[in-house]
Amino acid sequence: MTNSRAKPSGWTDNNTSISAAQINTIDVNQARSVDGAGGGTYSGAIVWTGTHEFDSTLQADGAATFNAAVTLSDSVQVDSGSTFTVGSPSTFTGYIRQHYSTYRQEFYPGIWPTDYPGWNEGGTGGSASIAVVPSPSRLLMLSGATATNNYVTGFDNNKVEIANGFDFEFVAMIEGSISDVKWEVSVQNGVVELTSGSGYHGVGVAFDSSIDTNWVLTGMSGTTLTRVDSGVAVVVDTPHRFRVEVGTDGSAALFIDGAAACTFGVGIIGVGRLRPVFFVETQTSADRTASVEMFQVWQPASA
Repeated sequence: MTNSRAKPSGWTDNNTSISAAQINTIDVNQARSVDGAGGGTYSGAIVWTGTHEFDSTLQADGAATFNAAVTLSDSVQVDSGSTFTVGSPSTFTGYIRQHYSTYRQEFYPGIWPTDYPGWNEGGTGGSASIAVVPSPSRLLMLSGATATNNYVTGFDNNKVEIANGFDFEFVAMIEGSISDVKWEVSVQNGVVELTSGSGYHGVGVAFDSSIDTNWVLTGMSGTTLTRVDSGVAVVVDTPHRFRVEVGTDGSAALFIDGAAACTFGVGIIGVGRLRPVFFVETQTSADRTASVEMFQVWQPASA
């Protein structure tokens, strides 16, 4: 932990004068050094001893070593070339990963959707719509109130490279009703729902109320669609943090709220860059609504 000095070096006997501002600096430095309550930056190789619990993001820019149990309730970011070592037993309810180049998109009221970079969107039927709304801040998509009406949006067409492998994570939910609805969040080379025979490559998380009760991991390779049941039930108006880890061989693993849900061995095949795509469709004469709070991608820096 690096702290600024309250007074310059070279104190002498009987030199006891110290200002209120200097006292405050000493107090702040002590708080940061002892419990981290005031923030601050830890640099270089650092060793923690004793049991430690972290309720927020821990970022290590150098070597981080814990000689005892560690409890994490959020995430750990380890920059390229750094290490993170923990004692046993340790508990992690967030994620630990090597961090490379990142793409992240959040949605805030007051910014119209088309202001986001590379936006490409549209709805079928006159009543399909999209907006950014508060509490929580999220992208809200309405299908429209005619059967098979849908809204689909995609952006940043050149962000994700299939050949390099990648992970993506998002917070999303279906709002209002989970009956008579189709929903999907994916990374793909089109701006469509991933369906058998569509001719696109992609991977995502989907729900079709006519055949599903749980979230489904989907993978698309040209004309072949792979669907794997996660075993996690879809609940209306309940946001989840979804994470999909995609290997260079086309395999994929789905995590929901930090827990492993399901995998498939062969998913996306081919080369080229992909974009995030969000989709919602109604199967009845009533609006169906879906929202996304955040979407982010991790991939090797060479992508």
